[in-house]
Amino acid sequence: LHCRTHDHIVTYGKPTYFKAIETCRLVRFGGRGLRPRRATRQTSALSANDAIKLYLAMLRANLLGLPLTYFATISWTTLGLREDAEIQAASQALMTRIREWSTRKRDSAADALPPHSVAWIWCHERGPRLGLHTHFLMHVPPRHRARLGKVICRFLEGYTGQPLGAGVGDTVHAFKAIEPSYRSGSTSEATALRFQRRLMRYMLKGIDPRGLTPGSVSRHVGQPISRALRIAPRDQGSIVGKRCGYSVHNLGRAAFAEHRIGRRLGAATAESLLDQRGFTFDAEALHLHHLAGLSH
Repeated sequence: LHCRTHDHIVTYGKPTYFKAIETCRLVRFGGRGLRPRRATRQTSALSANDAIKLYLAMLRANLLGLPLTYFATISWTTLGLREDAEIQAASQALMTRIREWSTRKRDSAADALPPHSVAWIWCHERGPRLGLHTHFLMHVPPRHRARLGKVICRFLEGYTGQPLGAGVGDTVHAFKAIEPSYRSGSTSEATALRFQRRLMRYMLKGIDPRGLTPGSVSRHVGQPISRALRIAPRDQGSIVGKRCGYSVHNLGRAAFAEHRIGRRLGAATAESLLDQRGFTFDAEALHLHHLAGLSH
């Protein structure tokens, strides 16, 4: 968009974006029908619908052969961002950067690389130590994980202008990522599913203790959502704006309907499994072949 008051170009996703909308007398938008948007909804916990949204995204990821085995945490407060709107914009800009990186190919046609299969779910939390931070549970091909970490670090330093701390002693890490630790005698698949189960439950710890499971999960309908998930809720602070989400371009309902065909899956396979089995993090329920079998 073009800020006519100050005569400069403002890019969506930058901290100055919302400031320009609020303070400038006249802003000209470059896209037809584009309107300024700023989230004002305030929440203190993940709702039952939020939990279902993240759970279905996890199921779709596994059905597509994209287990979520890369867990990253970014502490925006440590990087100097304080306002929720700034952090919402920064996190969206980061996800755009990750998607761009995952689809980039080499210029030379002879050396062209296929896009990296990267998918994720995420949630914002606020705590006394990390401040406002974001958890990402992602699928990243193992050979690209180190590179993705560098991409994220460079983005954070460039976006905020702050160097990433070493996290020594009591210093809080601005960015930290972990991967599965493979036990002796355990298959890589079992380890990946165990890691995913543990981190998925961790991300849902901020569930509303008063929330009830809706009718879309008939196995647990009417029960407290925390009991259905078998999670002890913990306060994760108040957030202004969107609290959680996933990579819509490959884990959304429309995207899944497009990519499921090669695996002979129904368009509503994830929803059917959730309705039949309820919330379960058992390895059997997340195994691709078992999921495909249950859908027929």
